[in-house]
This record gives sequence, C-alpha cells and structure tokens, in this order.
Amino acid sequence: MSSSPTSPGHVGVIDYAAGNTSSVVRALDRLGVVNRRVSSADGLDGCDVVVLPGVGSAGATMRSLRELDLVGPLTEFVEANGRFVGICVGLQILFEHSEEEDATCLGWLPGNVVKLQGVRVPQIGWNDVQAQPNHDGLAPHLNGHFYFVNSYVAVPTDERVVAGVADYGGHFPAVVASGNITATQFHLEKSGERGLRLFSAMLTDRTPAPC
Repeated sequence: MSSSPTSPGHVGVIDYAAGNTSSVVRALDRLGVVNRRVSSADGLDGCDVVVLPGVGSAGATMRSLRELDLVGPLTEFVEANGRFVGICVGLQILFEHSEEEDATCLGWLPGNVVKLQGVRVPQIGWNDVQAQPNHDGLAPHLNGHFYFVNSYVAVPTDERVVAGVADYGGHFPAVVASGNITATQFHLEKSGERGLRLFSAMLTDRTPAPC
C-alpha cells in the first residue's frame, strides 16, 4: 500500500520501554513513509510528525518518557505545531490524569482516563468505530472495524475532540483529534488495510481545534 499523495515528511516513532515500536515502524515502512526511531530529545530534530505507540499502562508509559527526558521536548514539539499521532495508551496519556496507576499524564487535552465498567477487561478484539461530525479529514477512513486491546478509556472535557466512537459497556472515544494532535484507542498497526489507510490520513490531516 502506498503513502498518501500529501507526504507527511519525516516521521519519528518514540522508542520506549512500554511501546510497540517495531510493529508501528513496519506499518510505516509498508506505507512507504520515511521514519526513524526516537529515544531522545535530539531525535526529534527534523521530524515533521511524531508517533507514540502504546502497549502497557499509562503509568509505565509516563515513567519511560520521563526517564528519556522526552516529556518537555514532546510538549515543545506539539506547541511548535509539530504533528503528533498517538496509538492506544498514546491516546490516553494525552489527557490530564489516568486512573491506571493514578498516573499524571501529559495534559495536552483536558479530561481524564477511567477504567471500563460492567464488562470484561481488557477488551481484546475487533470493534466497530463510527465517525463523528466535524472531523471531515478523518471521517472517510473511520467507519468500520478496528483492533482494540484496552481496559481504560478517555473521558474528554470537550467532546468536540472526539472524532470516532466505539461501544463496549457504553460509548467511548475511539479516536480523538484537535489541531495537530490525533490519536486512536485501537491499534492502527494491527487493524489491517483499514488501519493503514487511517494511519496514512492521520499523518497528514489537521483538524481545527475546538473553539
């Protein structure tokens, strides 16, 4: 599968202890997207897009980012209008706090992350995602099944950042998008051709930030 006509430029994939870097790199290679692994602030130099894979807990992810001294540099990258794509836990740590290990997260988006209630956890397998209004750049790629592995879900303060929803014990944000930040609760790299098409779109789409 080829990359989208609009090149995302150089893509950095955060390589950290709790990540799923190798699978994401293989997906980007399949898309024909120039990429490199990033494990230090210097590695962000020259990147147009940064991808944060996620496997494991919010607490472990934040500890790894702090140990690599990447929290500040990543924040500066996003504030300078660099594009950020989060996957799975990479979505959850965008918010202020996670119940998982009582973790203080990046706080780029207002809201919290809570444990799924009334259903077996973790959710493992394919689930249907439905696009939400006002996210036109991503909407054509969203409706359909994607692969999830999660026990926690985000509860955004501003629901306008929700670009796609799924249902497991109730509706929850499957995709969030605001300005130069987009993220999925599901695994793009494990979601087949549909996941790759959405991944390609996320590398280039910029959704207006909520007013």
